[in-house]
Amino acid sequence: MSNLRKLFGIIFVAAIIACAMASCDLLGGLGGGGGGGGSTPTSPTTPTTPTTPGSGTVTGVSLNKSSVNLLVGGTEALTPTITPSTATNQNVTWTSSNVSAATVSAGGLVTAVATGTATITVKTQDGDKTASCAVTVNPVPVNSVSLKSSTYLVTGGTETLVPTITPPNAANQNVTWDSNNTGVATVSANGTVTAVAVGTATITVKTADGNKTAACSVSVVTSAVPVTGVSLNKSSTSLNVGSSESLSATINPSTATNQNVTWTTSNASTATVSAGGLVTAVAPGTATITVKTQDGDKTASCTVTVNPIAVSGVSLTKSSTSLAVGGTETLYATITPSNAANKNVTWTSSNTSVATVSAGGLVTAVAAGTATITVTTADGNKTASCIVSVSAPAPTIPTFTTVAAFETWLKAQPANNASSPYNVKLNVSSLGGGSTTSGSAGKALSDNSNKYVNLDLSSNTFTSIEKEAFEECTSLTGVIIPNSVSSIGIWAFSDCTCLTAINVASGNNAYTSEDGVLYNKNKTTLIQCPGGKTGSLTIPDSVTSIGNEAFRKCINLTGVTIPDSVTSIGKDAFYSCPSLTSVTTPNSVTSIGSYAFYGCFRLASVTIPNSITSIDEGVFSACGLTRVTIPDSVTTIGPRAFNGCRSLTSVTIPNSITTIGISAFGSCTSLTAINVASGNNTYTAEDGVLYNKDKTLLIQCPAGKTGTLTIPDKRKMTHFTQLQG
Repeated sequence: MSNLRKLFGIIFVAAIIACAMASCDLLGGLGGGGGGGGSTPTSPTTPTTPTTPGSGTVTGVSLNKSSVNLLVGGTEALTPTITPSTATNQNVTWTSSNVSAATVSAGGLVTAVATGTATITVKTQDGDKTASCAVTVNPVPVNSVSLKSSTYLVTGGTETLVPTITPPNAANQNVTWDSNNTGVATVSANGTVTAVAVGTATITVKTADGNKTAACSVSVVTSAVPVTGVSLNKSSTSLNVGSSESLSATINPSTATNQNVTWTTSNASTATVSAGGLVTAVAPGTATITVKTQDGDKTASCTVTVNPIAVSGVSLTKSSTSLAVGGTETLYATITPSNAANKNVTWTSSNTSVATVSAGGLVTAVAAGTATITVTTADGNKTASCIVSVSAPAPTIPTFTTVAAFETWLKAQPANNASSPYNVKLNVSSLGGGSTTSGSAGKALSDNSNKYVNLDLSSNTFTSIEKEAFEECTSLTGVIIPNSVSSIGIWAFSDCTCLTAINVASGNNAYTSEDGVLYNKNKTTLIQCPGGKTGSLTIPDSVTSIGNEAFRKCINLTGVTIPDSVTSIGKDAFYSCPSLTSVTTPNSVTSIGSYAFYGCFRLASVTIPNSITSIDEGVFSACGLTRVTIPDSVTTIGPRAFNGCRSLTSVTIPNSITTIGISAFGSCTSLTAINVASGNNTYTAEDGVLYNKDKTLLIQCPAGKTGTLTIPDKRKMTHFTQLQG
């Protein structure tokens, strides 16, 4: 059998070669490009059409490849490049030196015909310039071989097994056969199995090319038990497109010798079935799946109904959006699942006087208000909605070229609130001085404190914002600093408790802003946090210093995170921030200015970093501290450093302290004891009262001390005015 198959293969290849040669002769004769009788056949020489007219004579041609390897049946496109690219005649012809191995089309597509070599040549019509590519055609190798997996035979019976080689055009189709138990079953060179005795044997086929194998288990019995019938586990089933279901066949009797079956479908475009009975739904419709026994041709069937995939849901790209009157936006609907059959939808608006929607989901804002845009699926009436808020057109921002004109306009406006401020542009040569100076912009705001304003100064050309320019302008809610400003005076925006953002025009070379906070240009100094800032603030890592009064009267600020880059905190930096509950101060900080945290009466605890050597005057006065840890790095506690910390209950002076200023712990009405570490060489304590080391001077009696205090009669009472309680 293998020799016969080999002979058929040789005849088949010879026929292809003969056909190719005949075609080439015929086409060559018609085109005038081939040789005369008896010459070697060549490929058609139909010229290509030039793609771009040019000018000049062809001087050469080249190919994108000089050699290529193909398997029989494979193809490769060769691309010629004519020199110069502007040559007038871009036409070429193609030829093959061996069309029995490889042919070439008029467009340069090479097709491998049979094992061998060929030279593909391109020739220009102008000048007969040529270029060649050597083509080597290799035989198609065997990838795999398969057999039926099992069979039954009665003693003395035979069956010829048929191997399937993949790919079917593999060059070498030769195989060998083997039985692992010739006492049970033998196999001939052509795959015929003969049952010898009761038992089982494995018949293996092996390809000559690649030694690929497949096996069939042969069961030999003394006498065959015939099949009397077959049934399926289902007589009908319903599937959605793309889903699968396994059908199970039961052969009667269960002891039947030949249990082999085949599966077929009446409509493969609707449902397919595998050799194992796995049904796969392809498209809506019906199909009958039939199982047939190899013994007796007994059959059973199952009717399969394939349903289109139903829509299970729909969603929109947005659940809400905002538009100005006249604005448009397209909403997009996503159907679930993505392969649902019917994806048609309709769009509706709950309020077409506010917003309309087209059949394609294009929303158009008509008037101020809200409308709900709803998409509904044709299949299942599934819905999704988007709330559209339409705002009135932005009002024209009034612009004033003099402070006087601005002040006159502002006086005429009704009172408003900080959440809806007036937006104003002020284009003036100067702001006119501080907020208490008559005729200044700050004075205009101060005198109209119930008129809240966002002030846009971005178009101005002045170079400085004067000292106290907007100090205590509590109606200022926002400001834009122009590019021209190179200096900002002290207290320019101090105590502006409703100011939520200080923004800087992007081209300014001296200043910048981030999240409404004012910094120097390279963002190493935090200059001013607007007084209306709410919540918590994380200072950027680039900052090395926090300026004087940077957070003064930020009454709604609750927390500040200071990065490791910061080394100094300026005077009055957090002065009177009553909502501040937490401040993270890193060890990088080496100095904290006087009264830095004055009046932060919700600040219950603070960690003084080990890098601090001096607690300056009033730094934590009038704070809400309940406890404080003074590190050993500190040598000096300045005057009134903790004065008025009415919740502070106790404090320990470490060994490192050499100086304690006047009233450092004065008016701390809950403080019952001032303790001193035993190793301190300058101070000591007795019964919670602070003395100098030799107890000749009573320095501080804690204000929370109760009852009667007896001072030893030998003590001097200098600085008695510090005694509290």
